[in-house]
Amino acid sequence: CGPGLPERRSQQMNAETIGAITEAELQATILDMAQTFGWRCHHEYDSRIAPRGRGSRTMTDKGYPDLTLVRGDKLLYVEVKKESGKVSRDQELWLAALRACGVRAEVWRPSDLDNGTIEVILKEGGANGENRK
Repeated sequence: CGPGLPERRSQQMNAETIGAITEAELQATILDMAQTFGWRCHHEYDSRIAPRGRGSRTMTDKGYPDLTLVRGDKLLYVEVKKESGKVSRDQELWLAALRACGVRAEVWRPSDLDNGTIEVILKEGGANGENRK
């Protein structure tokens, strides 16, 4: 999984601290938490640099979510963004398509870690289809 944030939430973070958390740090923390709560985890490679076309190892549309998490009968897709990160049009299309299939597909930011949302969803499992806006 890799190193996450040293202490997840010993106390609420301030705006400066939240803004300083990188996507890589947040993602590592999410993966650590997910494994702690019994989720199977898959981190998607960067689809922007994936080989494309005939003869490539894989073909994928841009914007596929960063994480795929499975626990029991629960399936969760997560796009990880830094606090000020923008969700691209391709990412929005993927998230909408997954939600249309009835699965949970979300964008998580450092503020979601700080306010406890990520921990609650990972701990409780979050029912499929219960997407936050």
